[in-house]
Amino acid sequence: MNKTTDGAREAQWLRWRSVADLYHAFFTGLILTVVTRRGTADAAEFVFRVFRRQQQERFLPGLEKLGLSHLPPAVAAAQYHYLSNWIGGVHVEYMFESDRTAWIRYPPPRWIW
Repeated sequence: MNKTTDGAREAQWLRWRSVADLYHAFFTGLILTVVTRRGTADAAEFVFRVFRRQQQERFLPGLEKLGLSHLPPAVAAAQYHYLSNWIGGVHVEYMFESDRTAWIRYPPPRWIW
């Protein structure tokens, strides 16, 4: 690769990183606005609905795309969330316990804090 190509890729990466940071800031502000104006129950319902929709639209196709559909359900789900969060720039940790138990952990600080 030459310096021009590397520079263009770096610039593209910075633009996408800026969009992700803006999205996280907007989403955080939206959640905090719902908490302060409607209460924690409505905020919890809002967050649940946002992430449930993402799950329904992306989870099963994502398992196929990431090559995880052959794994036991608990392991596939944990690895999917680990990889999809990592791809999205959210640092997570993955821990395998058994075919029926696997964990992901969001170490502090999270983007909201």
